[in-house]
Amino acid sequence: MRNWTPEQQQAINARGASFLVSAAAGSGKTSVLVERLIRQLTDEENPVSADRLAVVTFTNDAAAEMKSRLESALTQCIAANPRNAWLRRQQSLLQSARISTIHTFCFDLIRDHCAGLDITPTFRIMEETEMNMLVSQALTDTMTVWYGDPAHAQEMELLCDRFCGQTDAELDKLMTELYRCVMGMPFGLQRMKQLAELYRNDSFTDMYLEGICRSISACIQQLEEAIRLSAQVNQEKLTAFLITEQEQLTLLQKACQDREPDRCAELFGVLTFATFPRMTKTCTDPGKRELAKALRDSSKETMQQLKKEAPGLLLHRTEDLEAHSRLLPLLHDFLQELDNRLWEMKCEKNAIGFADAEQLALIGAVQRVQPQHVTGSLYLWTNRDFLLPDLYAQAAALHKLIQSGGHAASGG
Repeated sequence: MRNWTPEQQQAINARGASFLVSAAAGSGKTSVLVERLIRQLTDEENPVSADRLAVVTFTNDAAAEMKSRLESALTQCIAANPRNAWLRRQQSLLQSARISTIHTFCFDLIRDHCAGLDITPTFRIMEETEMNMLVSQALTDTMTVWYGDPAHAQEMELLCDRFCGQTDAELDKLMTELYRCVMGMPFGLQRMKQLAELYRNDSFTDMYLEGICRSISACIQQLEEAIRLSAQVNQEKLTAFLITEQEQLTLLQKACQDREPDRCAELFGVLTFATFPRMTKTCTDPGKRELAKALRDSSKETMQQLKKEAPGLLLHRTEDLEAHSRLLPLLHDFLQELDNRLWEMKCEKNAIGFADAEQLALIGAVQRVQPQHVTGSLYLWTNRDFLLPDLYAQAAALHKLIQSGGHAASGG
């Protein structure tokens, strides 16, 4: 029997809650997942049937390896308990377990629940080249409709003024890239619509000030530690120098906390950084002094970056927010019509792409629960007892949301 580490044992034995296992490649995540599954299948008090499992992997090879490992482990269990009918049944039912990549998992869900989607279970999966051509054609169709509709005349004029050069090529490129970006997020168009609403008030200004405040607070903490170290090594001049810089940041922090964007911009304008003092002969520990310098340099780098960006954004926030409040709803409406046209074309072909698999899986899941209960919705839709992803950490946010309906997760 393999000797598991305490952390691995905890992951294997955990029950009754969702959890995440995060570890480096080759550290045994898949082995832990297999062991966890085997113990679920062979639990004497609350056994889980193999056909009630769903395991999501990153690649097809990983899915095949996972199933092979489970079959091998079950075979060993059966060899130790040859008269156990339950184990023999699980070995047979293992073929019904959903062990696949995220896209295969989603495609299977869509085939099982495609009523009302205007596609049939026999849909085919489009390759990237075909999908790109379809997006390009849908974009052309949508542009033609907007250019020809008097109701969109002012909107197209605004788009062209903002994004067009001598031709529409730049606008086409923008819309294509923006569409892919938005549709790469969970509920991207809905999020974009909500984002447009935020631009109609000062929410973004407050959010930006909060972000600046967090960065400044982290810098102040770094300087606080640098001050402590400088005092320990008998560097009075350095200590006074660091306190002066910290006082500058404290004033900025207060302006952010008080929601005073103009005051923040003013303070950033006068923010300066003097040369770091030289080490004196009285220094009792050069190593600690170097650590204090490293902390101060890190704080300085962060604040210099903020000084470069923040004043302009804060001073011109009113006109920027006004411009965005006009553009975002317009961009949203255009992308929505583009998406509608693209879906019509996909339905005509009875074909969808890999990104559609993720989006449709989410839409199908959410339609079965209230929007505020998205977490866990896929678990209800799949009607499986355990959803166990075995994925690399680089998996997209969309994948993670799809997987959030399960009771356990493994990440690299």
